[in-house]
Amino acid sequence: QRAFELFDVATALPDDERERFLSRECGADAELRDDVRSLLAAHREAEGFLSDQRGAGTGPNVIEDGPAHPTLTPGTRLGNFAIETFVGAGGMGEVYKARDLRLDRHVAIKVVRSEAAADARNRARFSLEARVIARLSHPRICALHDIAHHDGVDFLVMEFLEGETLADRLRRKSLSLAEALRTAVEIAEALSAAHARGIVHRDLKPGNVMLTPTGARLLDFGLARLKAPSIPASGSPTVTVSGDDSASGLIAGTLQYMAPEQLEGQEVDARADIFAFGIVLYEMV
Repeated sequence: QRAFELFDVATALPDDERERFLSRECGADAELRDDVRSLLAAHREAEGFLSDQRGAGTGPNVIEDGPAHPTLTPGTRLGNFAIETFVGAGGMGEVYKARDLRLDRHVAIKVVRSEAAADARNRARFSLEARVIARLSHPRICALHDIAHHDGVDFLVMEFLEGETLADRLRRKSLSLAEALRTAVEIAEALSAAHARGIVHRDLKPGNVMLTPTGARLLDFGLARLKAPSIPASGSPTVTVSGDDSASGLIAGTLQYMAPEQLEGQEVDARADIFAFGIVLYEMV
């Protein structure tokens, strides 16, 4: 939270004053200074990718689903991508199935909600999500292809996965023990890869696991936290992250799958994902 407070001030300063400001405010706290620099880097990327200049409407192919939730209609063109169907929505983005007209393939398009993009923190977080996903090249994690901006709409271009979410599958039909164990191993492989890169997902749940013909894939790093792994005195690697959003009245995540420390707005590390993994495993069996 302190990093975001400093970020808010730093974004209003001229570039040549930011480093002096960070040196003065962070002092010897190198971790805090690195957190703010990471947010500022994401914010700079967002300035070219997430435009500040958007109105309530962004063209004739945008309709309003309520006063603050614009939804792209089928047939909308975003550069070389043609929107086909709406897939779902999260806290900051909406996801669509689209056709890549250059490569003649389906992709998933995640657009940032206009009300979320109006805030500098959210623009930085959306850009940071792209950077987080781009660092994760693993067969059990949904791949990011590109980030782009077109006609007032900012979006991620991601791998489109055929299949159904684990949540849909559990509603439709229970898993056999063998299926549950195989899926659990595949989810654990994805989490292990993320944790090894210093990334805590923070929102593991059946709705963020896609069951495909080639196995389970982990989705949606929109609430992920990025921090370099550290080695404590015990010698066992851990992943630590800065505080959550509790100071602004928000606890990020999905209530039923939150570890107690996450629910209380405390610092979380890889163990919060392992807690959620245990709940998902329980539901599967």
